[in-house]
Amino acid sequence: RAVTSKRGKDLGKRLETLVFHELKRRHGEVYYWRQHGEVDFVVSDHNGITPFQVSWGEPGERLRKALDEFRGEFPQANDPVVVSRQNVEDFLRREGQKK
Repeated sequence: RAVTSKRGKDLGKRLETLVFHELKRRHGEVYYWRQHGEVDFVVSDHNGITPFQVSWGEPGERLRKALDEFRGEFPQANDPVVVSRQNVEDFLRREGQKK
């Protein structure tokens, strides 16, 4: 908490941490990608390369531009997964079924 904000209530960072740990648990290696934009997490497995973006609020233009840039570099990548506070439970259930 001390490093995320003065009050320790940066819920977006907490959500990002939750997603990272779930991806790490399920896929082992978790990467991020950055050029002009940034993709929060990227996993590569037998299903291919999948980018993940995490957003506490509604995904904005910056997130979309980063994903478009990523898709330009990796046109064979799977569709991106956007995790938000509205769908995090579905994300956890879906990732939990990959045992």
